[in-house]
Amino acid sequence: MAMLSRVADNLYWMARYLERAEQSARLLGVNLNVMIERSSAAAAGHWQRVLEALWLSGGAKEEEGAPSVLDERVLRDLVFARDRYTSVFGCVAAARHNARQVREEISAESWECINRLYLRMRGTDPARAGATQLFDFLQSVVEALYLVRGTMDGTMSHGEGWRFIRVGQHIERAMAAARLLDVYLTPIEGAQGTAETPPHNFLDWVGLLNSCSAFEPYCKSYAHGVEARGILEFLLLNAEFPHSIRYCVDCVQHDLGDIAIAAGQRAGRSQRLAGKLQAQLNFGHVDDIMGGDLGAYLRGIEQQCLEIHDAIYQSYILYSLDDALIA
Repeated sequence: MAMLSRVADNLYWMARYLERAEQSARLLGVNLNVMIERSSAAAAGHWQRVLEALWLSGGAKEEEGAPSVLDERVLRDLVFARDRYTSVFGCVAAARHNARQVREEISAESWECINRLYLRMRGTDPARAGATQLFDFLQSVVEALYLVRGTMDGTMSHGEGWRFIRVGQHIERAMAAARLLDVYLTPIEGAQGTAETPPHNFLDWVGLLNSCSAFEPYCKSYAHGVEARGILEFLLLNAEFPHSIRYCVDCVQHDLGDIAIAAGQRAGRSQRLAGKLQAQLNFGHVDDIMGGDLGAYLRGIEQQCLEIHDAIYQSYILYSLDDALIA
């Protein structure tokens, strides 16, 4: 193995937690802004969808005692809670912990950006943050995380460690996008056990696109307007947009190939699984996908991402000594 498994593990999870923090901060900020325009009854249903996307954005099961009503206390907990890994601060703290273990592998500038964001969040008094202040704060967190990613890309050698960072980032992003599409586009079960299609509201679609930084790129590609079919096609199958699932899986497949070469290995199970998902997306058609069980399709993508994650661990992090000697 060209890289120690401990180092690969820390870099991989650092990237996943940074991406999860960015996704959560953007989702909360965008939808906090959207809900200002809604009635109390409509806001409650919208907030429930946001919560479902948040609790499962990293592939974990929903936390017990998850709040069902939006208020400033709940919102502050989702941003600042120190005892919950799903909070924005919890993700930043976990990313900082992993980065601290491998400071010799990341650039000094990257560490300073992560540490500076962590210290600023830790030093912010949640009790003094109302809804308006939280919106501005979340925007600043997203911008700080953009800076972290740009600094890593611009100051780190693009070798094996950087590839593990990219794999973690894109696996996390693909899973978050699949979860968002599932929450917003899949029919939900009503009170009487009947399937109800989510409301096709312009604000819902704009909120979904903005949650993936996709509104302007989408409008440039789809001049006919904002609608469910176009959104699904763009966020699922577009090969050029950085937050689409297809783009993320393409990156994972490419970077896993480079990691295998650096480690002196042939294509392993993780690369084969990524290639299988890549082919599924490359040759998929939005009408066929929408004509089938959309929820099962999107949850299948999440499951395949988890299988790729498990295969990465088996190949590069939990490998046995015999496997290492053979490789």
